[in-house]
Amino acid sequence: MKDKSKTIRFRIESFDVKSFDYKSPEQSVRRNAKVIFNITPSLRIKSKDKLIKLGMGVKIMYRKKDPILLVELETETVFLVHNIDELKVDEEHIDIPEPFLTTLLSLTYSTIRGILIERLKETKLEKFVLPVIDPSTLLPSENIEKTE
Repeated sequence: MKDKSKTIRFRIESFDVKSFDYKSPEQSVRRNAKVIFNITPSLRIKSKDKLIKLGMGVKIMYRKKDPILLVELETETVFLVHNIDELKVDEEHIDIPEPFLTTLLSLTYSTIRGILIERLKETKLEKFVLPVIDPSTLLPSENIEKTE
């Protein structure tokens, strides 16, 4: 981005749960049990449509040794970026400032937390909430795909 102080104007265009799978554990999972949260973001940019599509997969597993997959969730958040052209470096490259991308990740991650709280109500996993994290730890390194 040429002018680092430029305000990026955007909104959430849509949020979609692509898939959700819950496997009830055979026995109750203790509150202090070792539960593993695996978060996988992916990013697609459709600059001609002014869209950034942020996919996020969440897996919740129980036990370190021979983990058991309990929850699998795939989502897609679509952001409309009104001034996406201002982020273009050239016709082939877009420079998304890290703070902006972190904001998009934070919005998506927090929405997923709410979805999981609702979907896991009255199940053996209702006490397990997606942990609060620094969303910059989710910044994708390679999973960026630009499509037109």
